[in-house]
Amino acid sequence: MSPTPFVSIRKWIHWQGEEAGEDTDTLVLTSAAKYFIDIRIYLPKSPSNITQSDPNLPPTRLEWAFAGTAYSTPAEHDSETGQLKKPAHTQWTHWIDNKTTDEVMDEGDMFPKDDGSNEVLERGAMVNPNTGNMQKYEECWADLDSVLLPGEDQFQSWVLVTKTATPDTVVRGMMIRIGGYVQAILRNNKEVGLKKWKWSEDEKIWRETAVMGNLGSPLGTKDLGKAMKLGDEFVAHDGLMWRCVEAYAWK
Repeated sequence: MSPTPFVSIRKWIHWQGEEAGEDTDTLVLTSAAKYFIDIRIYLPKSPSNITQSDPNLPPTRLEWAFAGTAYSTPAEHDSETGQLKKPAHTQWTHWIDNKTTDEVMDEGDMFPKDDGSNEVLERGAMVNPNTGNMQKYEECWADLDSVLLPGEDQFQSWVLVTKTATPDTVVRGMMIRIGGYVQAILRNNKEVGLKKWKWSEDEKIWRETAVMGNLGSPLGTKDLGKAMKLGDEFVAHDGLMWRCVEAYAWK
């Protein structure tokens, strides 16, 4: 049985020696085959900007955006006592990262909270963007409910990828839909562009929720809900070819 795709939000992060809090809107889409896109956008500093409808955001609002593949190992428990012997562990390999052109990896141990919620605590160590130092951290994650679009009898997920490599240019892009969320990220040499969409239940349309940099989407907004097949190809207006590397439906 394949893992179910999921959409996660970060509720807070606790850096060692600091108070727990959250100054970003962090959304992660993870497919059944463990492709993922993680986009973290700083929350507006001015209360008057919180309801701003323009999705176009300046680069200063981007805390971190990366995409790639994840690999997880399950938790191990004592067969007699049920005590946790080894926590679940996940490694994220960054195929695209706005902070570096190198393929990097981060990892963390996962601990489901015992309060009956669907929240998970992730513990590990990484560079604190506010200090530049390697620090231990704890993050609280929660999964969002999947959304059916009109006319769908199964939840839908797909992954599109583009990649080009020449002596002068390296292009990598990934676009993921899970239910009512779509995220896309593209790196063209040192330039990074991203887009986010969310299905509006009230209006029954896809709404752009964030746009940064240049990203020629291979799909128009009206096509985000279309049925997808493995191997389908789409050409963006900038000429880049995107290919479907995963199409998945579940109930």
